[in-house]
Amino acid sequence: NAGFSQYTAVPYHHKEMVINTMVPTLAIPVEHGIATNDPGNNVVSPSRKWILNEYVWTGKTYGMEYESTSQILALGPSLANFHPGMVNTGVRAPKLSPLLDLCHDPGAGASSDYRGCAFASQPNRRLRAGEELFVSYGDNWFAREPQGISDHSPEKNYDEANHMLQQLWELRDSSSSTNVLELMPYLTNEPLTRQVLPSTKEEWTRIMNEQDGNTASLGLRSLEWLEEHGKCMDHIYVNTSTIRQAGQGAFSRRNLTKGTTILSSPMIHIWNRSTMELNLTALETGGIDINPTMQLLNYQFSHPQSSLYLLPINQMTAINQHHN
Repeated sequence: NAGFSQYTAVPYHHKEMVINTMVPTLAIPVEHGIATNDPGNNVVSPSRKWILNEYVWTGKTYGMEYESTSQILALGPSLANFHPGMVNTGVRAPKLSPLLDLCHDPGAGASSDYRGCAFASQPNRRLRAGEELFVSYGDNWFAREPQGISDHSPEKNYDEANHMLQQLWELRDSSSSTNVLELMPYLTNEPLTRQVLPSTKEEWTRIMNEQDGNTASLGLRSLEWLEEHGKCMDHIYVNTSTIRQAGQGAFSRRNLTKGTTILSSPMIHIWNRSTMELNLTALETGGIDINPTMQLLNYQFSHPQSSLYLLPINQMTAINQHHN
């Protein structure tokens, strides 16, 4: 029930590497009622339900706390799902790197000044070709869901179980592995850790030999499956646009033949044009004349006669418009 996700088609071996540069990072006022994903568990309670709730992160966690006391970071690792036992990537925080001068450039403020938000593999964990990418939302993410999930095992319990299995695997031999397995539940006081430990010798062997010692795993997708069902997200990268006032832009990473799909993206649907209007009173502008609409508006597709906005959630937002 998790919808779309991202996979890697190439392996990454026990060394931190940037997997994919994300979309330009945007700030959205919390006054619009967004609850955020945050590995630091600083969950903001929403004043009203908005679909962007599922795709945003707290600005403070990623170095955007000076944007405003009430800002959040939007569109970080938006396509990656979260499972506390399968987190295999992290998020590199964006850096403030203005390309335009607020005093002289008319295009300043129309695009994000934050750059470099990216997926990065974890230095102590390899990624196998065909593996789904998971990132941490923080364990409190479960608590803010309407139904509530109180009996899930947090990340720390999966980490403890994986560590126990690795140490015992190195000590075991074929004749004693069953006895060692019987002792496992007594080696921890955490009931949620016991919950994810293997119950049979065969399950333990599979975890160590086929799942790299990770108690939670969904297995691998074959490259043939990825080619048939997936969409390549590696054709373009984000860098400074060749158009002076456009901020960042998208560039082709390789030669593409005519008719090639450059990039495909799920779209977040946002209803009602008024959602893009800022609450200037709440933002305490101090009398400064600012644009009354959110910067997010510049990254969406819409029609003049429709109240529906469609927001891409990958590098597609970096593709600029030019009349020629």
